[in-house]
This record gives sequence, C-alpha cells and structure tokens, in this order.
Amino acid sequence: MTTSAPVLPHPGYLGSHGNPGGESIILGHPNAAGKISDVAGADFTLPHAVVARLTIDLAPAEDGTSDAGQ
Repeated sequence: MTTSAPVLPHPGYLGSHGNPGGESIILGHPNAAGKISDVAGADFTLPHAVVARLTIDLAPAEDGTSDAGQ
C-alpha cells in the first residue's frame, strides 16, 4: 500500500522525557508479564538513549577469501 502520510518519530511513552504530559501507564508500571520497567532504561526519548545496536560480520567468500573493504 502506498501512502503520502509522513513518517514521524514516536513522541515517547506518556510521562517520558519526550512526552511528559499525561499519566504514565507504561514507564514504571507492571507490564503483561508483571515486570516493572525501569523508567530511565525504558525511556527511549532521553538524550543519548541507545535504542538498538547493530553488528555486521562479513561472511568469507565461497573461496575462503574476504571481500572486506571492496
């Protein structure tokens, strides 16, 4: 499906650094498994928050050589 609607960043959970208005219902409250999320650790809107870390390892070529840097 093609759309012309803009893609915008998520504002953050209620009560987060990026979306401070409203009552927090996720940060610092139990989830479906009964675990309580760490407010600072779960707030992806905090400056310098790490949302994901990707590591890419190059596989050797079929002849056993490396294509790294080419």
